[in-house]
Order: sequence, then structure tokens, then C-alpha cells
Amino acid sequence: MLRNSLIGLLFLLWANSCAAEGDAREQARNLDKQVQDFKQELLEISADLIRLEGKLLYPPKSRISVYLSLPTGSQIPLGAVKIKIDGKEKAIHKYTNLELKALQDGGVQRIYIGNIKPGRHMFEVDYSAKFEGKDAVWNGIQYPFSKGAGTKNIEIVLSGLGSGSSNVTFRE
Repeated sequence: MLRNSLIGLLFLLWANSCAAEGDAREQARNLDKQVQDFKQELLEISADLIRLEGKLLYPPKSRISVYLSLPTGSQIPLGAVKIKIDGKEKAIHKYTNLELKALQDGGVQRIYIGNIKPGRHMFEVDYSAKFEGKDAVWNGIQYPFSKGAGTKNIEIVLSGLGSGSSNVTFRE
């Protein structure tokens, strides 16, 4: 009789542990859902903060954005690009093979974003090519532009590495 009572007690304990295990699984699922909801909310807040920061740091009335691209399928061995506005260096970027491949495949890179006052300005672009077994070849060009009250976007299209302005096109 004692043996039967012990077996019954063990059976009841086992049944309770199974029920508790089911509750624990449900609680874990609920906790996981709450964590996922929290993550989503955090991502949305982060995106809002980034947009707000952009508006505060680069107000549209003084913002300038500079983009760089190569003609699709171009085999230009671009090494580096330096950007100056009114004689002040604003950006320099050295290209990795992966970045160069992305540009050659039609990608566009935002190389600079900043603020300038409305009026006339001088834009300077220096760019280098990296040829195997040779030192980098540097070329440069100047481009005068006017900045109005709104955002100014300039795209630099490098279509060759020879000297002269025919190899660089500016799009506003």
C-alpha cells in the first residue's frame, strides 16, 4: 500500500512538472514576443533620431550633398578622391576594390554632406588612378557653383583619367 501511495505521489509530481513545463514554455514565448516588440520599437525610435539629427546638423537651407559615380561598366582604376570647397578640404576617400567594383557596377556614393552659406563657391575635385606597378596618377578640376536657399546636390561623374575637364562631369 505504501508502494502504491509512493507511485501515485510520483505520478502526481510528474504531472505537475509537465504542466509547469508547459507554463514555462508559454511564458518564454510571451517574453520572446515582448523582446521582439521592444526591438522593433527601438529601431523605429533610432530611425526617428537619425532623421532629427540630420535636420538639426544639416538644415535644408544650408545643406550641400556631394555624390560620386562612374559610368556603368567603366574600368577606371580609381584610387582616391579629395573634395575641397572654397579651398577647404571637406572629404577624402581611398577606395577599396569592393567599393570600386560597386561604383563600376553603377553605384553612387555620397562622399560629403555639410553646410555652406548661400552664394558663389568654388568646388575642387582631385582624383587618382592606381595602375599596377606605377605610382598613382593625380588629376584635378575646379567647378564654380552657386548655392541658393535650399539643399544643393552635386554629383561628380568621373568618366576618364586623362587631363582636362572632359573627363569629369558635374550634375546639379
